[in-house]
Amino acid sequence: MCNIASNRRLPQELFDIIIDNLHSDKDTLKECSLVCRSWVPSSSFHLLRRVAWPLLHHTRHTHDDPNVSHQDHQSLSSPDPIDTSFRTCLSILKSSARLQSYVREFALTSHRPQCSTITGRGKWEKLDVSTIAAILDLLPYLRCLFLERCALRSVASSRSAEPSQSMPLLHGPRRDLEELSLCELTRGSTVEPLDDLLSFFQHIGKLTVDRIPHWPLPRSSFPRPLPALSVETLVLKNASAGAVATALCHELKTHQNLSAVRELTVDRLTPGLLDFICAAPNLESLAFVADAYQSPINPGVHRASLRRITFITSFEFGTDYGYYTSTFRSIAAHIQALSAFGSISEIAIEFQVQVQDALIENPEFDLLAILQRALSPFGEWQAIREALKSYDSLQTLAFHVHDLATLSHDCVSILSAAAARHLPPKYVDMLRIMYV
Repeated sequence: MCNIASNRRLPQELFDIIIDNLHSDKDTLKECSLVCRSWVPSSSFHLLRRVAWPLLHHTRHTHDDPNVSHQDHQSLSSPDPIDTSFRTCLSILKSSARLQSYVREFALTSHRPQCSTITGRGKWEKLDVSTIAAILDLLPYLRCLFLERCALRSVASSRSAEPSQSMPLLHGPRRDLEELSLCELTRGSTVEPLDDLLSFFQHIGKLTVDRIPHWPLPRSSFPRPLPALSVETLVLKNASAGAVATALCHELKTHQNLSAVRELTVDRLTPGLLDFICAAPNLESLAFVADAYQSPINPGVHRASLRRITFITSFEFGTDYGYYTSTFRSIAAHIQALSAFGSISEIAIEFQVQVQDALIENPEFDLLAILQRALSPFGEWQAIREALKSYDSLQTLAFHVHDLATLSHDCVSILSAAAARHLPPKYVDMLRIMYV
């Protein structure tokens, strides 16, 4: 391979394509980066594409790249468990132009096993929104940003600390991101920093708000009006817990940016979210958990142009042999209630199967047999069949199987057999079953 590269028998673009196909093979990428100078950029692009902070002692994100010095390895792995400061992360980024040019995905989290054992220290590190602005300035090619278990502080809080620690706000135009994920932000936060954070962006391909607890919010909007923000895919988990998700939807409606929203995923369909759905003119896909303990909501008059609805149902297998709980029996009622969206051409039912570790280790536990019994009641299938009759434009019926990588093929067979027994040929012909 060295002779081929040195004699230029093949163009460099071809070698770049070959290296691109090795994106998940870290060991081979390291070897490629040592072959010749012209292979370093393509190899480093994949080795340094995603960076997470704080990094554990044995992280692979920078140790995978032999072109990063031993001193940089020690700095980026943060060997001192007391040092979880995001300012340390920021100083490392400032000192490495090479790292800045390659990072496309950046994850900030303060959760490390060492932190929970340190007396007087919490599991969440304080993260100033101005620090995020500085990181955005340093990473011009950043496409995805993930924040997890952080205690966000607003710009005002940051400036009220120490002037020497105040970070500059975002320079240049507001940014576009392919994905922004906010997960498990601590109860110590308030909604103001989220207001500041979202003001840095003008377009987000996918915005995920996951497990944000009850933040104090006196009204159904952010303290200051957000600049125009467009979001294509919105994922709201624990949305029923409420204030942040409600305020976000309110801001998107207020600024007339609903035309950009194409997909919405929520864990519970509430009246407030239903108003948001009905006001989104270009919303094409809705996915939500069909909760057995929640009464279906009828949308009534609406303007949405929904094409696809995904009903998420769960099968949870407990510690007792043969015991399970499922929301499958409530699917039909939710399907019937949302038939008011007359433009629906595809209905998908997503089966999420969760099994406790104790049952997996039990040799007498037969998951497939129990799952087959769970899907066998004729009455539930009959109710689904009657509900589907309300969709005149239906062209595709899909079943998706999640979280069963080793048994997915068998589950697909069980679902296919159950549908063939209980559904009319019209729906069997349009049925697609897959596992993801």
